[in-house]
Amino acid sequence: MPKISAMSEWLEAVEPDTFFWSQDVPGPNRAAVRAFLHRETSKPDHLCRAFRVAPCAYWRSHMRVDAHFGQVLTPDWLRVGEFYAGPHAAKHGHYGANVCGWSTQLVASSAAFAVPGEPRCRQPVPQVKLLGRRNMRRRELTTLEATYLEAVISFDLLNTYDRYEHGSGWEQALGTTRARMRLMIDAGRLPIPRGDVLAWVARGERPPRAREMFHNRMEQLSAIFDEMYRDLDSTACAVAAPV
Repeated sequence: MPKISAMSEWLEAVEPDTFFWSQDVPGPNRAAVRAFLHRETSKPDHLCRAFRVAPCAYWRSHMRVDAHFGQVLTPDWLRVGEFYAGPHAAKHGHYGANVCGWSTQLVASSAAFAVPGEPRCRQPVPQVKLLGRRNMRRRELTTLEATYLEAVISFDLLNTYDRYEHGSGWEQALGTTRARMRLMIDAGRLPIPRGDVLAWVARGERPPRAREMFHNRMEQLSAIFDEMYRDLDSTACAVAAPV
């Protein structure tokens, strides 16, 4: 009984509305942890402190029953997918292109994430797919940086720019990226992607087609991010300089 109490105290200390893995729960062995979590998830909604949302993944409930639905509303599938994919995962396909501002397509009923290495589960929930990538340098990237990398690989398939107006689609994408980065800086949404790290990771990529074009585009994109950081540094120096 003391061991179960220790696991219960750990769960009680977890911040509500956050995710955790079953291996995060301290216990004498995995079987004891599985039994403890099974008991927790079997309770009625208003008493349940943890919900199983995907294989080995749990959500710490806020234990508030929705007045309209009469039950605790668990996180949507997109939040679960983002947690399961991890901090270095890239939003893939139209979802990722939309995040970069290069497509008007929105994620509707499914999404995919590209993760470094082999994913622990390729379809943790029905609406989410995880795709493995061989380049382990991706573990050095943030989600936004990895999303830009993945979007460049599939740019010619997914972008929705009109290639017959205002230059090529890629030139328009670079202009959009520069404008979005300035908006992020003005809004204080930092950090922005790191150009030097992104360029280093890109050198380890082996896209299935148009490799030379991919590497040229990554150099141009990384240069924009480096330019933004130089502007940030110069602004900081101007603010810090004595009057």
